[in-house]
Amino acid sequence: LKKKLYSKLKNKKFIIMPDIREELVSRAVRFLINPKVVDAPLSKKIEFMEGKDMTRKEIDEALKRAEKAPKPKSSPLQKQTEYLQHNSVNYVIHNGLLIVGTMGPNDSRRDTVDQLKQVLGSIEALLSKHNSSKARLISVRLYMRSIEIDWPKLEKHWKEWITNEQSPAFSIFEAKISANNDQRVAVEFKAEV
Repeated sequence: LKKKLYSKLKNKKFIIMPDIREELVSRAVRFLINPKVVDAPLSKKIEFMEGKDMTRKEIDEALKRAEKAPKPKSSPLQKQTEYLQHNSVNYVIHNGLLIVGTMGPNDSRRDTVDQLKQVLGSIEALLSKHNSSKARLISVRLYMRSIEIDWPKLEKHWKEWITNEQSPAFSIFEAKISANNDQRVAVEFKAEV
């Protein structure tokens, strides 16, 4: 019987499988520590790996390695960022932080002080829309056409507007604000919401 079996097997080609297919186990570990998968039920994880034709030994090894592996931080951008628009201004809310790239006046034909007042009013409206206030501003950047000409006119209005004791980080910049020659003021800011 042994001779018969040996002669049949002699002409056949066999692939010897390793106990553990390392590439498959490594991929399974990356799958198991993925933030979207970490909290899934163990039975679902095992079912998924079995569907990938992993052996019980490979699954056990992947689970053991995943337990010891450093967990990647979840990407807050994927989960906690909203891209929004308010009066033609694009902004983002990310992890409880409202971020506005730049906000200009609604009517740039007005003088510099009126332009700033318009922008400050728009900031308050946007903060209010998200149950926040200027007291929760973290940083403000004020852009103007000419610091020498515009800032002396604007400084008083800025200081009156930002009356809270915890004023935000504040900086002023001289910049060509837009192709619109009348616009003299723009603001970018961050605030807690």
